[in-house]
Formats: sequence, structure tokens, C-alpha cells
Amino acid sequence: MIRFTLSDVAQGARYPRLPADTVMRALLNRPVEALDCMTAELLEEDNCNAFAKAACRAFYGHHPLVIRPDDIWFCIAQGFANHMALHGEQLRPNLVSHQGKKTLRVFCPDYPFADKNRWVELFGDFSRQIAGEIPQFSDFIATAFSTTGPVEQAAFALCWMDAFSGYFDYEMLAGCGIPEIELQGTEDDWDLIIERLTALEGYGLGHWVASLKPVLEAIARTASGEVDRAFWESFFRYRSGSGPSELTGWILTLFPYIVDTATDALRPNPYLGDWQVRFERAGVAALSGDWLMPDQAQGPDMQAIPKSLVSAALLIDEFTIGKKRNARLVGGLFGVAQRDEDGALYPVFGWAVVEEPAC
Repeated sequence: MIRFTLSDVAQGARYPRLPADTVMRALLNRPVEALDCMTAELLEEDNCNAFAKAACRAFYGHHPLVIRPDDIWFCIAQGFANHMALHGEQLRPNLVSHQGKKTLRVFCPDYPFADKNRWVELFGDFSRQIAGEIPQFSDFIATAFSTTGPVEQAAFALCWMDAFSGYFDYEMLAGCGIPEIELQGTEDDWDLIIERLTALEGYGLGHWVASLKPVLEAIARTASGEVDRAFWESFFRYRSGSGPSELTGWILTLFPYIVDTATDALRPNPYLGDWQVRFERAGVAALSGDWLMPDQAQGPDMQAIPKSLVSAALLIDEFTIGKKRNARLVGGLFGVAQRDEDGALYPVFGWAVVEEPAC
């Protein structure tokens, strides 16, 4: 920090102050769900650019002026956002490959938020997704200074969301979470699954077995009456946490292969090996009260999970009439049903025999 004299003038009188939230609500002029401000008080309600207004009051009112890197950077970032509002379509080929708007989603099972800083984390989740979509802007989006705090971070993140709003829609999936689990089957059933899985280890599936077996053992313990809530809270997402990717919980250990959405080909599930380490890390964070881990993607999205149908070709040889035709036998989980009595959801098995086109 450096402070220096600029003009030889007597300093002006102090201005009256108002509560910051009162000024902010008046400026917003609509119902407010959450807000935060760097300071508890502001001078008055004014629609002018606050940086220019501070300079104006300092100049004409003879007051010292504080300038921080955050102030200048926000002016630059907002200038870029205004440029994008005017020229975003011209720049589209240089920035994104999609047409129209792509929806960026963040899952927030803990909404409504008990801590207003969760909103700052949400803004950060969106800005990190933007950085993933537009990698050449990742350094810009991550810019922070020695003077940057949570409120400044929020303003920067929102500025980038504004700048690229011509390319993206932003959606928060709120209040997510599974209220109750009904685990069916006996202890013997689950022990049998573990036994059968272990027998697959010698067929080049050791990596998968090592990841999935601890999960199945925890399920078996649940079947015996030993319920580990932290484990089940992380079934679909870590401790029911937030973030951009859909599947970050132990459900992903059920899939040794996932679909490469760019090529539609199967590839090894890269999230198997370190899932348990990250789960344990989430547990450690939980002990410190920081179990929500907004982070870059740590699991696949739904489109990357292989479809739950299997099939086999069948040649039907009606030799008595000299006719052959191709068919396909299809089975698996065809969809989801809901029980009337309690609204519980469950996947549903089915099978079918379908005709195949002649070769």
C-alpha cells in the first residue's frame, strides 16, 4: 500500500450514512432473498457507477480516495461484459462451439442456504464451469488479488456470468437429496454379491473389484442393521454436496466403464481409483464443518452412464417351413416406477424379443 498527497485542499465534511442493506434493497427495488456488502454502511442510494461516484465525491468534496486492484479489475471485467453484450455473436466462433444457449447446472441439496457465503460458492461453481467451457478465459475468471475477499470474488464471478450470458443459461437444482432408503434383501443376499464380485477379479477387473468391494461391504453392514449415514448420504453425491457434475457419490463405483459422450464409445471409468480417498477427504472436511466441497467435476454426468439394457442376437430357424429370420433379445432395467403408498422410486426390470432387419 502507498498513500501520497495529490492536492493542497482542506478536507471536506463527513457525509451522513445509511445501513448498507437498506441502500442495496432500495437500489434493487424488488424482493431480496440474500445479499452481502463489504461494509455495514453506505452514504446514500445512488444509481451512478459507484467507482466514478466515489471519484466525483472525492474530487468535488475534497476527500481522500481509496483505490484497490479489485475496483479497477471490476471496471475492466464489466467493460468486457458490455462488449460481449454488443458483440457476443460475432465472437461466438472464437469462444464456444455450441449454438444458442447451453445450460450450466449446479446441484445444491442444502438450499435454502443457512450461510450466505454458500451463494458465493454457487457463483464460483458457475464461473468454474464457464472456465471449463471457455478455457482461454480460465485465468481471467480465476483472477484474485491480495485485497480480494468473498464479496469481491462474488462480484467477479457474477461479472463473468453476465459476460457470457449470451452463451449460457444458469440453473440451480435446489433442495436435492434422498429422504429415505429402503434396502431390501437379506444379509446373505449381499454377502453373495460380494462373493460373486470377488470371483471376477481374475478376469482383468481387479481395479474395479478393489473400488466396489468396500462399497458392497458397507451395504452388507447396513443390511445387518449397522447404518452409516455418512456413507448413504454420499450414495449419489459426496455427503449430498453441491457442484456441477451429477454423479460424485459411490454409485459411480457400479460402472467400470462409462460412455465417452464425444465418441459414444465405452472407456474405463476414471473416477474409480481415487473415489474412496475423496470420500474420506470429504469426511475429514465434514468434521471441520466444511463438508460441502464445491469443486471441479469429480464424476460423470448422467449421459456418460451406460444404458441399463443388454441384448443378444438370436437366429430363429423355422426349418419346417424353410424360413430364417433375425431377432434380438433385450433385457434389463427399462425405466423407473413409483409406489402409490409412499412415493418411493425404484428401477424396473423387463425383457423383450424384437425383430432385427435382415442383413
